Amino acid sequence: MSEDFFSAAELVNLTFNNLKPDFMKNASDIYDVWRKVLYRIRGKVNPNEGENLASHSRVVDLKNGVLLVEADHPGWIELLQLHKVFILKGMKMEKPEIEINSMVFRLKGKKAEIHDFERNEKDFQEAQEKALKKLNLQEEKLKEMGFAENKAANTRKSEEMPQELKNLFDKLKSDMLTNAKNK
Repeated sequence: MSEDFFSAAELVNLTFNNLKPDFMKNASDIYDVWRKVLYRIRGKVNPNEGENLASHSRVVDLKNGVLLVEADHPGWIELLQLHKVFILKGMKMEKPEIEINSMVFRLKGKKAEIHDFERNEKDFQEAQEKALKKLNLQEEKLKEMGFAENKAANTRKSEEMPQELKNLFDKLKSDMLTNAKNK
């Protein structure tokens, strides 16, 4: 076979080698707890509200204690938000070893996802360092070309105001004060 193609057996092996048993167990537990907690919800108008919520929503991801839930209509998201506190407490009671502090929602078919903050922070720091190096190189090139930084230009000289300008300000000041007194 060519190097560009993989056999079906190789694809299956590659897929399942990347899956961790602990992760799969937690995912299964979260799914089960999600449905169990939702089935406990009873609406005033609809006693099967929890079952309906369970059939129209699913857990997509859990990162940093934030549970990402997908629903197939904005109305279901609204109902899930209405029961958010109940759902979070129920999930903590059922599975205290799984840390869930908050829930966020997305509409089915949208590509929203939870980002790993620590990874993003590292990427940000690397980009910042790279930009700083580039800035330093540019400053060095400018100095080589004869464009030295003029620190004196950045500071204001404390010069006296010309006498003519002082006289104009004094006249304006006195006019304003006398006009204010005359009114």
